[in-house]
Amino acid sequence: TIKSIVEIDESDPTFDVGVIGDGGSVITISKLDNHPRPVPTLRGLTVSGGNAEIGGGIYIEEADPRLEWMRIIQNEAGSDGGGLYLQNSNPELSHVLIAENIAGTATGSAGYGGGLYMESSMPTLDHVTISSNYANAGSGLYFSGSMADISYSLIWGNNRIDDNDFNLQEIDFGGELSSIIIDNSIIEDYDPGDFDYWTSGGGCCDQNNTEINIISVSFACLALTPFVDPLDPGELLDNEDDSQGNYHLEYYASDSGCDNPWIGDDWWLGLYEFIHVTGCMDVNSCNYNSDATLDDGSCTYDDCDIDTWHVDINNPNGSGDGSQENPFVLIKDAINAARDGDLILVAPGGNGAFYDEPDLIINKAVKLHSTEYAESSDPATLTYSTIIDGQRSGSVITFSPQLPIECDDEYVDDCSNDGDCCPESWIGDGFGDCEDQAYGCDLTCYDNDGGDCDGRMDNQGDKSSEDVYNLYSQGEGFRYVPEVKGFLIRNGSGTIGDPNDGLDENKFYGGGIFIQDSYPVIEFNRFENNGDGENERTWEGGAIFILSTLEDNNGNIQLGNNIFRDNYASIGKILSSRGYTGMIDMTYSDVDVFHKYDGRDEVSVSKYWCYSDEAAFDFLYTTGEHAAIYNPTSITINADETPCEDEGECDGAYSFQSIEKAISRSYADENNRLTINLTSADDSRYPIQVIDYLTLDGGEGMRDDVEVDVQDMGTGFWVEDIKESELKNFTIING
Repeated sequence: TIKSIVEIDESDPTFDVGVIGDGGSVITISKLDNHPRPVPTLRGLTVSGGNAEIGGGIYIEEADPRLEWMRIIQNEAGSDGGGLYLQNSNPELSHVLIAENIAGTATGSAGYGGGLYMESSMPTLDHVTISSNYANAGSGLYFSGSMADISYSLIWGNNRIDDNDFNLQEIDFGGELSSIIIDNSIIEDYDPGDFDYWTSGGGCCDQNNTEINIISVSFACLALTPFVDPLDPGELLDNEDDSQGNYHLEYYASDSGCDNPWIGDDWWLGLYEFIHVTGCMDVNSCNYNSDATLDDGSCTYDDCDIDTWHVDINNPNGSGDGSQENPFVLIKDAINAARDGDLILVAPGGNGAFYDEPDLIINKAVKLHSTEYAESSDPATLTYSTIIDGQRSGSVITFSPQLPIECDDEYVDDCSNDGDCCPESWIGDGFGDCEDQAYGCDLTCYDNDGGDCDGRMDNQGDKSSEDVYNLYSQGEGFRYVPEVKGFLIRNGSGTIGDPNDGLDENKFYGGGIFIQDSYPVIEFNRFENNGDGENERTWEGGAIFILSTLEDNNGNIQLGNNIFRDNYASIGKILSSRGYTGMIDMTYSDVDVFHKYDGRDEVSVSKYWCYSDEAAFDFLYTTGEHAAIYNPTSITINADETPCEDEGECDGAYSFQSIEKAISRSYADENNRLTINLTSADDSRYPIQVIDYLTLDGGEGMRDDVEVDVQDMGTGFWVEDIKESELKNFTIING
């Protein structure tokens, strides 16, 4: 046994003792002639800095060692086995990190098994993390003629180089028939139900000796990482400062949409144990603990001191005090009166009346609900009778963070969101720190009030103005988030761009809703006819535009269960997002055009409708007005022919009169590229946004005869972040 002199704390191992390579494999374990197979134990060590042709970190041949509580990190092999190389060996790996190892180089030379290469071997892997390794094939693990038994392990974020781009590849196989047993483990991007992948066709394994029990990973989690701060494999080949990633497990809050499949109540995957923080996890409770990762059943729901405000445009008395008996007439009055966490109930207008409040600003974590939604037992039956109409005079609703209030020294901002600054000495001075404090100061959100008030946010601790800004805008530790539910949002024209935020000051963004540096919940609404202003159409995000200017901009924006119809913008007819890197949850939505893959719940929507420069979308269970054209016999654009646009009538041969209409109804991907044959077009809106894997073809030799006349309306075609599309054989004029 070779072990670290520093005893390993298994709940938080640190691996203080390192074995550093200096040419060749760092450690070699092999059988000598006329001797039994060696079975040594290695514990508590870090193996790094190895550089050999095979087995950069550890080379094992005809041996059965036990490796436990170890890190095998940043080793390199010229060909195979950057971290470990196994030949005719049966090692046991328990609680091991294999990360940031390289097999082969980026120049195209063969390299197999960036993390682990095995041949004619039978390793057992328990609580092993394999991540951020690089190879030309099998970046995480490569096996040939071997049988691997993998349990409670996490194989994630290993890349190979392909066409000069780094692409995901966790496992690969070759050589003679192999077998594999995977139990309670995660392999990134492998479908748990795809048993055929492992056993048939080009599969790796003998189906009689293959058992696959892979933990399912939701789409929201695939857009994230299980680790606190992993190293990007693309940086391995040029890692001059030898920086290392952090492979402790990350836990994501419920608003991320990720259910943390790598962590259970009493188990975890990979090397590092996850220690739960117990507490109340229901954001609707009075004692919600934002740090909790395991609910202990302690939630309470009484005396939360949350106010409800009422709005009714039909109030015969004019605007009242916001009570149910005498409601406000304007929604903005209720927002001004409310505090974070309050509920605003809005009644529908009678006889066709609607709320004419363009550019309604929400900069607090209030819940804005229609009374129809609040009283409905089934949101699917909503009639959207409560209407907020933008009157073509700006975005209908703008979400912006509550900016920090600047107070002088020895003063603090009060809790009413009205900009008051109050003497800090008043907190806990023995007098009532309630809403009726002298000079209009409300100090109920501070919990050191001497016990003489039921502090509105006592369980949250002291909050400064800067805290409130950070918590609201970034969603860290704050128990309330803004909500909009149950409305018809229509006739918005967008917000003028601010060049300080990277937007064009001559263009409009977010016809229906403009979201900046906020994480609202916007569900069970209908968006209709947003994006066309009186003087200029919306440039991005016909229904919704998302803008993030924050450094920490990874979260979850919930936009599910909404209906979108006839919204328009030059980019992203429904939605466009800039600078936001998190998840946009649009599950169970109803859109203009959608594509559902046969036999699967997975749904996609083209970039024509929903565009993002960095964020990921989840369209699970989304449906819509039209199923996208996906595998047609032909698509033709001819301005002089009667169009055939519906699947039931066209028998696979579709024709349109405009390019935009044809693109809007189509969906293409790497498995099904589309060609649209262009004869003539009658488009009235430009630019035309191009989608992935689409060819727009005027026909060979027809360049001079087929014209697209932009009619001095700006740019003809907008091509941004598009994969493998072609525009060819036609002439563009008057752009």
